[in-house]
Order: sequence, then C-alpha cells, then structure tokens
Amino acid sequence: MLKEANEEEDDEKQKKGKPILVIYDGTTKMLNSVMVPRKGANDYAIKAMIATVDLEWGYAGEKIIVKNDGEPAAVALAEHFAEARAGQTLLESPPPGESASNGAAEKAVQLAENMGRTVLGALQEKIGVVKNAKLIPWAMRHGAWLYSRFALGEDGMTPYKRAKGKRYNGDVVMFGEKVLWLKPFSRKMPKLTQRFEEGVFLGRLDRTNEVLVGVAGGGLRRTRTMRRVPDGEKWDIKMLEELKAVPWAEEGEAEETEGVPAWLEEDAAGNEENEA
Repeated sequence: MLKEANEEEDDEKQKKGKPILVIYDGTTKMLNSVMVPRKGANDYAIKAMIATVDLEWGYAGEKIIVKNDGEPAAVALAEHFAEARAGQTLLESPPPGESASNGAAEKAVQLAENMGRTVLGALQEKIGVVKNAKLIPWAMRHGAWLYSRFALGEDGMTPYKRAKGKRYNGDVVMFGEKVLWLKPFSRKMPKLTQRFEEGVFLGRLDRTNEVLVGVAGGGLRRTRTMRRVPDGEKWDIKMLEELKAVPWAEEGEAEETEGVPAWLEEDAAGNEENEA
C-alpha cells in the first residue's frame, strides 16, 4: 500500500512528501517499507515489489492476492506489478472512500512508520540530531528489515522464521554506525593495498544479505564483509550529514528521476552474483 510521508529538507521552509510503499505478508507477517520518489507505477516501485514478494518471500510463480488502499496511484502500481510478476495475481481494493476498512493494511503502515521512527530515534540518542533527510528512506527500510527478522509473534517465531523455516543469524550493527567495509574485488588487489574503507551502516539486502554502506562523498556501496571499529570511533556525524544516496539514486542524482539502482535491478532479476 502507498502512504504519504513528510521528508524534511535541509531548508525548513521547503518540505515535500515522499510516498512510502508498505509491503506486508498476511501469512508470515514479513514486512518491507520502501520510500519511493513518487506515487504510482514507476520502475523503482514495481521492481521493489517483485524483489520483495517473488524473490525474497518466495512467491514467484504462485497465486497471490494483493490488497491496496484503493487510491488510484496504489491501484495503478498493483496492476503494473501483477502484469510484471511471474504468477497469477488477484487484486483487491476497498470500496471508494473506505480505505480504513482494510484494517490489516492500515496496521502494517503504522507498524512500518513506528519502526522507522525507532531506528532514527536510536541514532539520535547516540549522536544527536543529524540534519540530513536522506537518512529517512534508509531508516524506513531498515526498520522493516529488523522487524521481519527479530520480532517474536505469539507462536514464538519471527516473520523470517515463518517464511524461511530458520532463524536469521547474520551480524547486525546499529543503523548509522561507522564500519569498515571490504572493497569489491579485493582479492585481486596488490597485497599492500588497503582492502577496507570507512563507511556508515545503512542496512542489508534481503536475499544476498550484503551490507549497504554510505561512503565518503555521499554515495552508496555494498559489500559481503564488514568490520566494526572501536567504541570511541563508532559515530561520524559528518559522514552521515554528507550522505547523498537514496535508495532510488545510489550516488545522489536528481531524485525526480525514475532510476533503478544496480542492487535492486539485480535483486529483481534474481541475480546473486556479486563479489565484494
């Protein structure tokens, strides 16, 4: 489902809303929260849904029911998703003007927003207020990722365990924490070359479990290996405030474009080959 969220720009006089695409599995309770550049059926949103539903959650080729809030933009996105995915897709929308009747979807949106706020609140407690709205979409995404892997239900299982049949056992550090990340193709570098660089932790990819890091200059990189730094060096507010990358533009290009970043392009195509 799509819902507007306010993203505050550095200039407090200039504010604009960014839609949040909340994807929720009513069976396993898996959750994904994706801030998108604009409402409707854009390439980024469609491929994010395919990567989540078909590949990460394992519904490729299966019959599914997709509910939405009934807004024209959400309906259009659902229709394009149904055309693009592999498998039969039944679409359900509430009667006009009665989106609140879709209780489960409304609760999922509230849950996603609360998780995003929790992630940003924990960062603020550690380092103070970071004046960079580019952190918001990453925090929204990471909050849903954490919920899916660590929130215990009444059955004693996490959504991840219901979906995968096993517990998640990857390493996790705090959102925004400074880490050392292993550069791509490091095995081919000369022995004395520095293989690790500093970055800030922004989350992990769903299927490959690769780490997403913000790097010097404001761009985004992904890696399979990260290392923590000593306690006294874990927080770098300057690097956080310089972050330019958003999920739909890895190097911080114009946000109005409909760019599909390489990591999502490969994820939506089911490509897991990446050395980092």
